[in-house]
Amino acid sequence: NMAVELKADVDMKRMYAAYEKFTDKAPEGTVTSHMDPLKPFFHRIKQEIALVKENEQLDIPRIPLFITVPIDFNAMKITFSILVQYPWLRQIQLYHSKIGDDGAMVIADYLHEYKPPSAKNPFGIEVLELPQCDIGPKGALLLGRMLAQNETIKLLNLDFNPLGDEGAANLGEGLKWNSTLEKLTLKYCNIGALGGECAGKFIVRSSAVRDLSLRGNPLGPTGVAHVGEALAKNAYLIQLDLADTGFGVDLEAIEALRDGIESNDSLEVIDINLNSLVPAGMQLLLELVRAKPKITRFDVYERIGEQAFKDMLDAVAENVKLQKKKKKKG
Repeated sequence: NMAVELKADVDMKRMYAAYEKFTDKAPEGTVTSHMDPLKPFFHRIKQEIALVKENEQLDIPRIPLFITVPIDFNAMKITFSILVQYPWLRQIQLYHSKIGDDGAMVIADYLHEYKPPSAKNPFGIEVLELPQCDIGPKGALLLGRMLAQNETIKLLNLDFNPLGDEGAANLGEGLKWNSTLEKLTLKYCNIGALGGECAGKFIVRSSAVRDLSLRGNPLGPTGVAHVGEALAKNAYLIQLDLADTGFGVDLEAIEALRDGIESNDSLEVIDINLNSLVPAGMQLLLELVRAKPKITRFDVYERIGEQAFKDMLDAVAENVKLQKKKKKKG
């Protein structure tokens, strides 16, 4: 029994006891109510303890911290003060939890401090998802500083947070020092042209991110052009999502993006859906895909025109065939 051998049951009992201590001592209607959003997580911990005791759970615990309701600052502080001593956590997923910049500070401090024994958890926290959590530029600054020193997080999701240009810059300042984050998603974060320049400079050019989504941000032609220019100096990015970023009516922006993709040898999947494209720009991108067999997906807006849309689908399908043949030969 791996769970018993590594004393996972002891770790879970210790953590659950700490949770009970906080809730039992609280005056009615105060901390207990603050902790209500955490009840499902600690209930699962309690169930896991029972399963280990009955020898029905042999593997190590893999329970993520997954919350889908708002959490207040007191509950955040209590929860992460308990979790810092729990060595088995690998995923933090707070969806729509509205933790704000103060909550982001609690998480950043926790991740600075969290050092589980490698014999129990050599991975650390690998997934950090905080979509729609009311995190702004200050929170992005704190998370960026944490990421500058972090070596465990592989996926960061900050979708639907009001980061703005300042938040994108703050996050990028930290990410340029990070070599382990693989996937970054910043959908609908109100990042404009200046933020697009920062994303290009710090994330595309300087980080090791392999999958980047800037979908739904008002980058505009200038922001997308900066991202395009940075692609020429990138060697890691495999997937890039620039859907709904409002650049396609500007031929110069399309040319900058085309030039960047043309000079990039790692990109395989590109999404520029929900962007209108001027006909000359669409033709440039179609020629690009035909000349870059490594691109096996290039999503464009269906409303660009029936023939142009079909031509792009055909070009991508041909590339997929070529890659399959290449793999068979290899």
